[in-house]
Amino acid sequence: MSLLLSSRPVIFGEVLFDVFSDGAAVLGGAPFNVAWNLKGFGLDPVFISAVGDDERGEAVLKAMRGWGMDTGAVQVDDKHPTGVVDVSVENGQPSFSILDHQAYDFISESMADKSLENGRFSIFYHGSLIARSEMSRRTLYSLRESLGLSLFIDVNLRPPWWDSKSVFDAINMARWVKLNSDELCDLLEQSLDSK
Repeated sequence: MSLLLSSRPVIFGEVLFDVFSDGAAVLGGAPFNVAWNLKGFGLDPVFISAVGDDERGEAVLKAMRGWGMDTGAVQVDDKHPTGVVDVSVENGQPSFSILDHQAYDFISESMADKSLENGRFSIFYHGSLIARSEMSRRTLYSLRESLGLSLFIDVNLRPPWWDSKSVFDAINMARWVKLNSDELCDLLEQSLDSK
C-alpha cells in the first residue's frame, strides 16, 4: 500500500459558511472542502481548524460526523464566531467579503500539536488565507516545520488578506501548488499574454 493510502493527510485551514444575500448558507472553505473530498475518496484526513461555540460551529461538527470525519483536531473557540463569508453575485460574478476575527484565525498551536501526537502522516495541505492572522500563521509555520511533510499550497488570493512575500515564501517550500490564471497574474503583476 502506498504511503498516501496508509497514512493520513494533514489539512490545515479555514472552515466557514458562504452566506448569500437570500440567506442561504453553504458550508465550505477551501481546506475544509479538500478534507471533505479526501474522506469521500476513502482517506482519513486530519482536519485542523477552529469553529465558534455557536450554532454554525455545531453544524460544522455535525456535518463532519455525519460524513464520518474525525473532529478531534477542530478546536471550539468560545471567543470568536465560526467563519462567515458574505457572498453577493452581480452579472453572474461572485464577490466575497471575508469577515475577520473568525474562529479559524485563532487556531491554537498547542492544541494542534496535541492532535498530531500519534499517527503517520503523508502530506501537509494549507491555503494562503489561513496565514492572514498572527495566531493561525504562527501555528501554521510551526506545524509546517515540525511535520516536515511534502507541502501542498492552495493559493486563494482574497483582497485584502494576502501579501506577495508570504505567498511566494509558501510557494517556494511547496511540492505542489494550485492556483488559477487570475491569481498567477496577480502574483506576477502582469497578464499572461504579456511578453
